[in-house]
Amino acid sequence: MGLWKLFYIDLTKSGWKEARADYPRLAEKMNLAFKPGELDYHIGEISGVFKTCQVAVKPDDSATIEIRFKSAPDLFLSSIDPDNTDPFTGMVRFDTENAAFDQYFKTRFATPAISAALIEKSSALQFVDRFVKKWARPIQRFDISRHGIACRFKYGGQTYIPASVLESLLPELCNFAEAFEVLLPRAAHPEMSQRHGNFSSGVADE
Repeated sequence: MGLWKLFYIDLTKSGWKEARADYPRLAEKMNLAFKPGELDYHIGEISGVFKTCQVAVKPDDSATIEIRFKSAPDLFLSSIDPDNTDPFTGMVRFDTENAAFDQYFKTRFATPAISAALIEKSSALQFVDRFVKKWARPIQRFDISRHGIACRFKYGGQTYIPASVLESLLPELCNFAEAFEVLLPRAAHPEMSQRHGNFSSGVADE
């Protein structure tokens, strides 16, 4: 184990306890709603609209942050290796020819229209490399699907996300979602009519 990995181990649960105490204050500071956990070993959930994005911070669900797209593009990208299953219906495997992007997102499926758009605009994907260089270590898994973005984090063995990290990361993750969605062809995906309430990331279990 690399020594840097020890940073994410929370043997005394001090980081978890600190996050549990800090989340209500952080939610208020960011003009988001905080829902307390239902059980003693839960932190609770932060959700609402931040910048222009519908967000949900779920520390009790594999330390996950979800950012919903304004549309529903037919694609599935993941930082984990592909499991050699057949492509999703109507989607094909593709390479963007942006080396950093393709190296990080090892699983890449999309409809021909979306894959063509990402290939054509591959030079515009440099923001992905900048984000990954800053956040790749604490991220356990990063998925992009028709539901939006879902990131799982390593802190405490995926039991929390520090409030200080969340305050810095959430704006950057929303910027990522907005920049990525701009690259997608508008005709390739319908607008989602339901914009309220909780949402599912569509992330499969590892």
